[in-house]
Amino acid sequence: MSVKSKVLFPDSLYAKDPARWRFALLRDAVGFVVFWILACWLPFPWSLLAGVLCGGAIAALFVLGHDAAHGTYSTDAHRNARVAQLLLLPSLTPVPLWKLGHNRIHHGLTGLPADWIWHPASPADYKNMNPVERGWYRVCRSPWGFWLYYTVEVWWRGMAWYSIRNREHRNGWIPVLLFLVAWFWLSAMVGGLSGVATGLVLPLLVFQETIGFVVFVNHTHPRVGFHASRTGWNAAEVQLRDSTTYKSRFFGFWLHNILYHVPHHVDTRIPWFALPEALDILAQAFPHLIIERESPVRSAFRYARACFLYDFDRKLWIPRSPSQWRTPERPPEGNPV
Repeated sequence: MSVKSKVLFPDSLYAKDPARWRFALLRDAVGFVVFWILACWLPFPWSLLAGVLCGGAIAALFVLGHDAAHGTYSTDAHRNARVAQLLLLPSLTPVPLWKLGHNRIHHGLTGLPADWIWHPASPADYKNMNPVERGWYRVCRSPWGFWLYYTVEVWWRGMAWYSIRNREHRNGWIPVLLFLVAWFWLSAMVGGLSGVATGLVLPLLVFQETIGFVVFVNHTHPRVGFHASRTGWNAAEVQLRDSTTYKSRFFGFWLHNILYHVPHHVDTRIPWFALPEALDILAQAFPHLIIERESPVRSAFRYARACFLYDFDRKLWIPRSPSQWRTPERPPEGNPV
């Protein structure tokens, strides 16, 4: 049974709300500009605090841009694309590549090898790695290394290097590079080299750690499974089965409900502000959804230890210290949660 044949969301859930969007855009854009100025201008250590808050504003803008790229801002596709590009600029994200990697591959092939972000290695894969590769894998699957994973694997290899090798995707970088040059120049004008460090580099690092963390907890859990091939893979079921939801008021307010990830995967047309209501509807129809009420930060540390390698044949997670096999508490295959 498909998800949408069993659960019919009301039309009100898809309604555009310009007032909510304007408030969210204004809040995050003003936060980005104000904290950037303070990060460049204030003396140490206050400049560090401002830089961290600036990075938090970039992450919030990124989530809104991600939502606009899914078409939830307006009924006009061109307007959605323009808003998405504007909001994704501070994170140095080109919209065409984001749509390719996220909208088409991640949401279309969730849990398959093509959806490679945070796709775990098997015991055989890990055994065949050289010492450097093993060290890199261990660092990246640690909460302290989320920023490295996002920067190197997602941003550099998945977007920048991909564009270098594929000419048709290079134009998407033009607005990103222009924004970066202007950001660097203004930061240097306001605060010199220290302004560049605290007003540009630090905010980007905070953003990269935040988004790396978000994607990790959204798709890493003892009950989340992965697939080595399309055998046993069902496009509708994995949207319910293989993503999580964290009911955190703090993260919901800061990052526009991005951790309400199950309803987002079920239907990406649902705007960010309607995701909690969509979750309530889904939870009534599918009582075994992965809904966590503990801190997602605590879960990130816990599941980074518990979910290190994955046996795709036996559907088993292997912890970082593999003294025992961990069996995911998953519903039977073929039954959509």
